[in-house]
Amino acid sequence: MTKRIQYFDIARGIGIICVVLSHTLLDSQRIDGLSFGVAATWIFRICFSFHMPLFFILSGYFMRPNRKFRWRKESDELLATYALSSVAVIILNAIREGINHRSVLDGIRKWVVAAFYGSGAGFSNGTWEGKYPIGATWFLLALFWAHLIISLADKTPMPWMIILISFLVGYTLGQHIWLPFSLLSGMSASLFVYIGRMIRQADSVTKLQSKSISSLIMWILLILVWFIAIIRFDEFGLATNRLGGHPAWSIAGAIAGTMTVVGISILIDYVPKVSEVLSLIGRGSLALLCIHMVEMNVFPWARMITALDVMFGHRMLWMMFFAIRLIMDLILVICLYHIPVVNAIFFPSLQKELNEPSRSK
Repeated sequence: MTKRIQYFDIARGIGIICVVLSHTLLDSQRIDGLSFGVAATWIFRICFSFHMPLFFILSGYFMRPNRKFRWRKESDELLATYALSSVAVIILNAIREGINHRSVLDGIRKWVVAAFYGSGAGFSNGTWEGKYPIGATWFLLALFWAHLIISLADKTPMPWMIILISFLVGYTLGQHIWLPFSLLSGMSASLFVYIGRMIRQADSVTKLQSKSISSLIMWILLILVWFIAIIRFDEFGLATNRLGGHPAWSIAGAIAGTMTVVGISILIDYVPKVSEVLSLIGRGSLALLCIHMVEMNVFPWARMITALDVMFGHRMLWMMFFAIRLIMDLILVICLYHIPVVNAIFFPSLQKELNEPSRSK
């Protein structure tokens, strides 16, 4: 069995924690009159500047050129997890609507529409009102499309041109219409997946680890570009193809931020306890993403936020909310890991481990 590179799992762990943290900051604003403090504002900008591109870029890093599209693997790891998570949201919300004496059919219809469109966030682009976002698992659909687009592009003389066209079409159309199953996000995300593959071909991660002047210059440039992108941040969401008022800086910052986090993860890899925890979270990032989406859409967080605000006040609200949410998500992930059959779907590495003995016989 191929040995996993732990610092990439650490980077994924950092990324998924930032996803939960950034969503917590957004949800904390549900309290009337609550605005971000200075620290929360900077944390929000940092998280959104790189967290989802990181997963696309790392996926591309491990995507082999000219490999046939693996329909079974992609369907099991991405489409099946999306479908199961969406079904869970539909069923749990139907139960909640019934308990609250509201229309169960209306609740089911709302979340079926949300799952059909696969939009990660609610928005209005003039032609379609995104009232029912599905949440974080839009990423799974987008990654499926991005992998398929790159596989098809590899069959052409100039794959980079196909990827660039895909990005531009997805980004442009996303400002006016929205296609089902997060197709437009996948078209835009294909650029980041392809960049991940280019980073591997250039051996950039190895260069980042070398103790040389060129490595030091590379570190300085990455941090500088990421810092400027954070300073200029106004909006960046691949979920709805929003790149803000500075698209070039958003893209450059996402790449630089991802590389910087990978570099930081390499350093964390030398700290045993911390690296073990973060790598475990990273290995379970797919399950954690799905669990996070379900709890976001089902759990009555509005009531919890109000209670936390009364108990801890505005300044401590988002920190306590984040701690409670992350601990709850991790506990649910552990529970999911111990459910037979289902655990192999949400933990692909577990499936590989289960198949390895049979291959060695």
